[in-house]
Amino acid sequence: MILLLVTPLITMRLISEERRNRTLSLLFSAPVSMADIILGKYLGTLAFLLIMVGMILLMPLSLLLGGGLDFGKLAACALALSLLLASFAAVGLYVSTLASQPTTAAVGSFGALLLLWIVDWNSNGGDKSDSVLHYLSLLRHYDGLLKGLVGTTDLIYFLLFIFTFLVLSIHRLDNDRLQK
Repeated sequence: MILLLVTPLITMRLISEERRNRTLSLLFSAPVSMADIILGKYLGTLAFLLIMVGMILLMPLSLLLGGGLDFGKLAACALALSLLLASFAAVGLYVSTLASQPTTAAVGSFGALLLLWIVDWNSNGGDKSDSVLHYLSLLRHYDGLLKGLVGTTDLIYFLLFIFTFLVLSIHRLDNDRLQK
């Protein structure tokens, strides 16, 4: 759970740090597209987070010395945590493109993730399980994967969520480039 709280702190330094140090114009003058800049920063953050997930997986794998382990459930849980962290990193990157200070980006990322958690609470309140909030809830799709139920609906949801926030980040950075 601490890893989920640390993700906004990791992503706060992406674009907002460039803006604060006034080096964003150097990025804009580089011979790469805005999509390459965003994808590079996103993949760097994601690689760091996946290394931490790999280190977390070492603990359950150590149980093989004394007993058995359900590798299917472990793989599903690792996939769930990886997709959730990838989603959080995409949201954090987008908020970082909006903010001018890294601290503002961290607080904004945490607020956006808290809002997604509140959406999950509201989806629990209704008696209908097919409500719109139920489908929009990030944690509902995460819970399905944690139970070992790897469904294409959950995987497509996470991929679309990540893609949406990456495209929004690219557009925001491209708008900043055009205004300068």
